[in-house]
Amino acid sequence: LVKECGFIPIFGDPTENPAKQDDPDLEATISRRIKNCDGFLLLIPKQLSAMKCDGNEETEQAWLLYEFGVARGAGIPFEICVDESKLEEYPIKIGLKWAKFRFNSSKDTEDILNEVRKALVSLRRRLYRKENE
Repeated sequence: LVKECGFIPIFGDPTENPAKQDDPDLEATISRRIKNCDGFLLLIPKQLSAMKCDGNEETEQAWLLYEFGVARGAGIPFEICVDESKLEEYPIKIGLKWAKFRFNSSKDTEDILNEVRKALVSLRRRLYRKENE
């Protein structure tokens, strides 16, 4: 879907340039990748624990905050998609006030795809306007 909308993913696709957990300078690697991006799409799942890579939910929440903070701090245009199916249970409220694109994963996959597609199109429009200012 990301490629369909004209973007090149730098995270999320383990077959393409994955960040390695054993990278001794993982934080710098992730920062560099984010800062070299034109845009940033943050997907907040219904359970942050679904994002576990090292078995530690707090670590995953910290990475979510870190990545979002790097993008915002660098002034990178961003969009946020959030799964509202368990919104009241979110342990952190990062970015929820900016989340224009909301879906309910307990309904169907099409709802998720539509909202992510809308977020990517919105991000592409913002980038186009920025380039043409």
